[in-house]
Amino acid sequence: QQSRFSKSFLMAITKNAGILGIPTKELGSHSLRKGASSFVGGFVDGPSSVTVCLRAGWKIGGVQDRYFRYERAGDQYVGRILSGLDMRSAHFGSLPPHFAYTDDEVTQVCKMQFPKLGVSSLPNCLLASLVYHSEYLSQHLPSYHSLFSTHLFVSGKLSLLKSRIQVVSQELRPTGVPGMVSLLASFEKVQSKLGDLP
Repeated sequence: QQSRFSKSFLMAITKNAGILGIPTKELGSHSLRKGASSFVGGFVDGPSSVTVCLRAGWKIGGVQDRYFRYERAGDQYVGRILSGLDMRSAHFGSLPPHFAYTDDEVTQVCKMQFPKLGVSSLPNCLLASLVYHSEYLSQHLPSYHSLFSTHLFVSGKLSLLKSRIQVVSQELRPTGVPGMVSLLASFEKVQSKLGDLP
C-alpha cells in the first residue's frame, strides 16, 4: 500500500510540477509527514512537540517514549489544524459538514457516487463534504474535471442535498478544541454587540 501511495503521489506532483514551483526530485511521500509536522510545529501557541511527534509516528526517545503516550485530544487538535481550520478563529471548533438526516435519497446518491465503498458512514461523510464544498469546487476546478461528470453533479439532486447539510448539531460535539476557542467565540459576540451600538 505504501508503494502504491508513493507512486500515486509522485505521479500527482510530476503532473503539477509547474504549480508547485520546486523540483519534484526533492519530494516524496515523506514530504507529507515532514511538511505537516513542520506546519503544525510552527505555531507558537500550537500543539506540543510531543503531540506532533506522536501524530507523525516518530519516536521521542529515552524515558519520554515510556511516559508520553498517544492522547486522543491532542491528536484531534493536530488533525483540526492540518485539515485547514484556522486555530485563531472562533470557527476552529466547527463540525464537518454532515446531513441533518439520512434517507433513501442520500443513501441512493451515496451508492451511485461511491459504488465501491458500500454502505457505511464514510461515503455519507464524503458526499456531505462534496455537497457542502460544491460551489468552491465549481469555482476552482476546470469545467472539464471528471468530478463534474459523476452522479452527484449530473443527477440534478445537488440542490436538494444542499438543503439537508448542516455544520452544527445538538447530538454531535466537536473534539480536539482548546478552551481558547470558546473565548474567541465570546469575544466575537461582544464585538458584534458593540458594533451595533449607536
